Amino acid sequence: VDILSTNIDGSYKLFSGTSFATAHATGIIASILKQENIEGQEGLLDVIDNYIMNVGNDKGYGKGLLTLNKSILEERKWKNG
Repeated sequence: VDILSTNIDGSYKLFSGTSFATAHATGIIASILKQENIEGQEGLLDVIDNYIMNVGNDKGYGKGLLTLNKSILEERKWKNG
């Protein structure tokens, strides 16, 4: 997963790895918890699939793209019915 982040020289650079993806996912999950007024892990697990878009095979990409971008989520709903 490529995550755009600041580089040591002040520029921006794409980085990859779980250390970058974890912070990204944690921020999105915190926002989902607030938006959906969810309490507890079970409630989150029931809702989180609504925020994931399939971007390739599970072996290479895991469950998919976790996003709060409404246009991406609407496209997913349109394609998946």
